[in-house]
Amino acid sequence: MKVLLLIFSVFVLGAGFASGQKEIACATAALVADANTGVDVRSGAGANSKILKTIPPEAAGTTVIIDGSKGGWIKISRATNSRKIVVFSGIGWVRASQLLVKTRSESTDAVEFYGSAGTETEAVVAGTVRAGLDVILQGCSGVWLKVLLPEQGTDGRPGWLPHTSYCGSHWDDWENCETSSGR
Repeated sequence: MKVLLLIFSVFVLGAGFASGQKEIACATAALVADANTGVDVRSGAGANSKILKTIPPEAAGTTVIIDGSKGGWIKISRATNSRKIVVFSGIGWVRASQLLVKTRSESTDAVEFYGSAGTETEAVVAGTVRAGLDVILQGCSGVWLKVLLPEQGTDGRPGWLPHTSYCGSHWDDWENCETSSGR
């Protein structure tokens, strides 16, 4: 009985802790990672939250405007497909892992990533990856994105990218992103 009570307490306290996470404000954009499947937009940051709408699949991609992050979920205010048709407008949440950005560099084929968000003069460089990589989101803070960077022999390494090191929109910076990677 004591074991059952302990397991129940850990489960309840753990669930309470996760739901008590604070939302972090963000101001950026990203793309839906899988252009072949729809993405559920939910009323809250959690798999049990009500589905408000499903962003339809779009072979050429869909851009989302990001307003916040909470516990592996991204708060969005709009989703626009490649034909510039708004397919979602309002406040909703999607799993961070369903979004991506492309790394970019203005001057080289290498993109610096950081161990934490901050200003580029304060943050410590944790390593580099090549420009032109699609990287999956994990979270955000301001205009910084926490992403999962490819690393040989692992499922990936978390790192932070400042807004100057990624493309998240078809229209504002996608051409520069494509050309900066040497393609």
